[in-house]
Amino acid sequence: MRFKLAVITSILSIISPICAVAVMCFVEQELAEAVLGGLLIGCVAGTVLGIISLILNRGRSKFVKVVSVIPMCPLAIYLLLFIPQLLYK
Repeated sequence: MRFKLAVITSILSIISPICAVAVMCFVEQELAEAVLGGLLIGCVAGTVLGIISLILNRGRSKFVKVVSVIPMCPLAIYLLLFIPQLLYK
């Protein structure tokens, strides 16, 4: 049961940025802001779901590991680019 829950949450972590972009396109009038904001919010939600699936998986499946880490990569890149901006302002 835990393995199925880990697979489901890892797949939801991949789908969350796509759903967040779709919702933000309905809410926000500017397309560029909607896409960028939706990706950021979706990657944050995907990271939370990915961490939950990694905890439930506990190293059993490589598929769950890879799929859970994918939404964390854009968020890590964003944070790496944001930290120097905070230091030099």
